[in-house]
Amino acid sequence: MKEKFKDSALSPKERAEDLLPRLTLREKVGQLFFIRPDALDPTQTPEQINSSETEGVKTVTDDMRAVLAAYPVGGVAIFGKNISDPETLRTFTAQLRDAATVPMFL
Repeated sequence: MKEKFKDSALSPKERAEDLLPRLTLREKVGQLFFIRPDALDPTQTPEQINSSETEGVKTVTDDMRAVLAAYPVGGVAIFGKNISDPETLRTFTAQLRDAATVPMFL
């Protein structure tokens, strides 16, 4: 059976009411945070994450999945440095959605 919070036929309110009681406190707090996708990559330094001059991440690695599992966030703000073309963006956002245990705002 499809989980209600994934059922697009339901209203956003109904979907949220289905999901909210099942979230842990950690997941609820995580929903308050929006991050750059580069912050999920443990190989990136703070300078690389915050720089608009450095190349950004454009694919989700296993290490990034692990970070996202440990620190479930509410959303990811994708910047120009994370986009090279429309197909890469579609693939990257699909990977982010698949890696998240709680739906994220992208």
